[in-house]
Amino acid sequence: MEPPVHEVATISAATLPTRVLLETSFLCDALWGQWGLERDRAQLSWIFLQRAESRGVRMWVTPAIVQEAIFAFMKPDMRMEAAARVGRQMTWSEFKRNHPLDFAEAHAACVTVARHIRAMLRTCGIEEALPRIRVDAQATGRWVAACACWYLRRYPIEPADALHIACARVDGTRAIATNDLDLQAVRGFQYLAYRSAP
Repeated sequence: MEPPVHEVATISAATLPTRVLLETSFLCDALWGQWGLERDRAQLSWIFLQRAESRGVRMWVTPAIVQEAIFAFMKPDMRMEAAARVGRQMTWSEFKRNHPLDFAEAHAACVTVARHIRAMLRTCGIEEALPRIRVDAQATGRWVAACACWYLRRYPIEPADALHIACARVDGTRAIATNDLDLQAVRGFQYLAYRSAP
């Protein structure tokens, strides 16, 4: 049986979950939508965040999701810069092997992107937090790590995605907003997504 994936555009106010983890793909799309850029899915993701916030849905992201989003926004710029220097396009792997980062420049870009992302989180009332659990941080980390390993053994997902899913599980959040099709294969969650092509 396929996990429940709900089209965000068709979800009614009555069926909105009370707590939602925003995964990186959804967060990035929403940020593009806030800026009025990119594709229809981005605009719809941004509209959903505004609507969910106005209906009192508690949305949250982990620090790892914010870090992943920052990198997602920086990655294309870094590759384009390097391609301009060498006169051709290159894969991300080739870029990493042959073009060490200028860390001062990368840090400045990272701070700028982080500022935009955190401003959007504040605008929509999205909390940046670790899973809510009544044990100390060290125990929470062990639970999340064990849970992530469990998901990695059972599903063909990336380690970062397993970490996001594990955080939601440990927190008790059962709804995840994501536009990542691989992640939607993991059972046990309600997914809020857009099916439109990227």
